[in-house]
Amino acid sequence: MATEGGPQSSDSGQLNCPICMETLKCPRSLTCLHTFCDGCLKKYICDLGQKGYLKAKFPCPVCRRDMSVSGGEEPLSSWAEKFKVNRFIVEHMLGDIKNTEVDQMCGPCSVVEISGHAQKYCMECAEFLCDKCVRQHQRLKGTKSHILIQTDELKSAQFAFDQSDLQMCCKHPNKEVEFLCKDDNSLCCSICVAYGHKQCTDIVDLNKADGIKKPDVQGLLGKLSQFLIQIQDMVKQINIDMIRSKIRLKKSRKK
Repeated sequence: MATEGGPQSSDSGQLNCPICMETLKCPRSLTCLHTFCDGCLKKYICDLGQKGYLKAKFPCPVCRRDMSVSGGEEPLSSWAEKFKVNRFIVEHMLGDIKNTEVDQMCGPCSVVEISGHAQKYCMECAEFLCDKCVRQHQRLKGTKSHILIQTDELKSAQFAFDQSDLQMCCKHPNKEVEFLCKDDNSLCCSICVAYGHKQCTDIVDLNKADGIKKPDVQGLLGKLSQFLIQIQDMVKQINIDMIRSKIRLKKSRKK
């Protein structure tokens, strides 16, 4: 038995990107904890940069807080990579794959009704690929830098993120993230706490906090997924109402 396309969520809803409103692909979290697809975040930053708005920082697409970027003189296309992949979200999205014996089918091949067993999973595209599609993926300019993971590594739970890479501070790349500031919901290193959070009163040590446990993350992400779906439905309805209002306004002006 085989399934097609990307990983299936164990929850009734998917974790979606606030920019494209689709399932997160290679999710990167900003220091404000809002999370976006790697590609969406890159495009957002580059679009702002072309308008001349950016100087070593950019506003979060959701909360509008300024995100400082170390190495702001580097190309805008590399700024998104300063923010780490959210391993908790990825583990949540890939959880079903690790716990199933079902063979995954190649996503691109299934679109054209060709049967191809997947050998790798693309983190950016959130799609399974057969050997032929992997080779094509690695040749194309737009996809050759994508992160590919062996499917057997996913199923055997051998796949693990580089902890030292994922937990480094975005503002101070040589320092590890050690604290969560609950006052502004940001992850901090010791330098951030000492100089940027002097007025904050609720700072939690991630290594000692009893209230922050990895087993709880799955449940929290499930609740977050449902909340995001509700918000997205509300946004869609608001957009529909706005369109209807504009139509009524145009009709009234014609009269």
